[in-house]
Amino acid sequence: MGDVAAPITADIVLTSSTGNWNPSAVLALNYSGVDQSNPIGSTNGANAASGTDVTVDLTTDSNNSVVVGGATGHGADTNPYDPDAPPLPDLTERVDTQTGTATGTDAGVWAGDVLRATAGPFTFNVTASVSDDWAIAVAEMHAAGCISDLECASLDDQCNVGVCSAGQCVAQPRNQGLSCDDSDTCTTGETCSAGVCGGGTSSCPITFDNASSSSSSADTLDFSHTIGGGGDRLLVVCTAVEGPIGSADVTGNITYNGVTMTKAIDNITGTSFDQNTEIWYMLDADIPPAGTYTVSVTVTGSDNITAGAVSVTGAQQQPVEATAFNDDGQSGASSIQTNITTLTDGAWIFDCVGSGNAITGFTPDAGQTERWDTVASSSRGASSTEIKATAGLATLGWTVESASNRISHVLAAFAPAPIDSDGDGVADALDNCPSDFNPSQTDTDGDGIGDACDACPNDAQNDTDGDGVCGDVDNCPTTANPAQTDTDADGLGDACDACPNDAQNDTDGDGVCGDVDNCPNTANPAQADADADGLGDACDACPNDA
Repeated sequence: MGDVAAPITADIVLTSSTGNWNPSAVLALNYSGVDQSNPIGSTNGANAASGTDVTVDLTTDSNNSVVVGGATGHGADTNPYDPDAPPLPDLTERVDTQTGTATGTDAGVWAGDVLRATAGPFTFNVTASVSDDWAIAVAEMHAAGCISDLECASLDDQCNVGVCSAGQCVAQPRNQGLSCDDSDTCTTGETCSAGVCGGGTSSCPITFDNASSSSSSADTLDFSHTIGGGGDRLLVVCTAVEGPIGSADVTGNITYNGVTMTKAIDNITGTSFDQNTEIWYMLDADIPPAGTYTVSVTVTGSDNITAGAVSVTGAQQQPVEATAFNDDGQSGASSIQTNITTLTDGAWIFDCVGSGNAITGFTPDAGQTERWDTVASSSRGASSTEIKATAGLATLGWTVESASNRISHVLAAFAPAPIDSDGDGVADALDNCPSDFNPSQTDTDGDGIGDACDACPNDAQNDTDGDGVCGDVDNCPTTANPAQTDTDADGLGDACDACPNDAQNDTDGDGVCGDVDNCPNTANPAQADADADGLGDACDACPNDA
């Protein structure tokens, strides 16, 4: 809300009659800066048979409204009202006069207004000069815009300050070039630029947050997982389920905080009993704020369930980039290894292994970090992560610490969040100015180089002649002319002007520049001048008479 401007005009039309008690007045006040969609707020009126305190209560519903009041009182003389009486010393009088002069019929009429910066109750009053019957009416006018910078404080931040401009709150950039914090833990060195905090270096790798696990001998499993804050979060849930053939399939119902996760990979092995392992995941958009929430796993029968959750930050917000699976075909192997090929440097590989026996435990191969290892009544599951610094083939494996009748193993790889060196929200690999803040990716000349880092943003050829002058403003775009010398001021630089001293550039087209042509307007390529009078034969009326 904001300012209702002072009246442009304050006009009064008076009519009166004598010998009766019906004097009348019409007031006309014109205001600007009023909200056109909802101009009038609260209204009220009051009257009394006598008294000099002409007063009415009103509760305004908007900040910075102007309240307009009109009053009349019988028996009053010229200038009958005092607008400066408490409690409104800032009341502005617009009209104060009388409507009649006959004895017993004269009446005073008054109009004024007051700015109410804060919505709420107040008393509107003026003082009459004569104690007699009076009436008053007031109306609130809603403002169309702001009145002071204080009303625009909601726009204040590290790089902007809210100001009131032409009745509207606008954000005005400040702290240009000074450091700021964009709240992204993966960026550093940000500064304010045109009201935006950015331009820092983003190179956060995937970082471990938390792990949790549990087990159940029923067809459901609920357990708590506490997830932290940070950017580009990823939650991965692994399950290892054993049960009779056909009952160990996890349904599409693994949820976190009631939101269904996405399945990345599953694998089932076994003959009389199934051993099923699966990996599910959730990206940051569906992950709730930092806190503790429930992971719910539902399977198709009464089974042994082991499951665990691992959360990280700094993961690219896209689907899983690679998956793999392996099993021992119920051979009772003592170990298992599975290959996977990652696509992105710095990818994290999550795996899940399950055994059909309640073995003593699993031991991960070198390079893997075990995140959980949990036993159910007659089965066991475990999970680990491994960082693949360079994209390519990786092998993850486990050793069984005691006899196992069946093993299933699944893997899923997730890419790290892309590097954004300038912190403009566009990954370096896709950024047309990877080192310069250019969030809009504006590229006026369409040359693939963003305007923010393009020395010639309007020249797609980017200064073809290399003279330091962009082609769109170069007077010799294909010929070096660094000084842009143009002696004849014809817009063509001397370096590429066949006639640098002839602004008409050989008007007659005879190959001789006009400044040295003995017939500048008549073709005379041989410059023949038989009488040697300086006028070429082609344009000399007397070519043999000097």
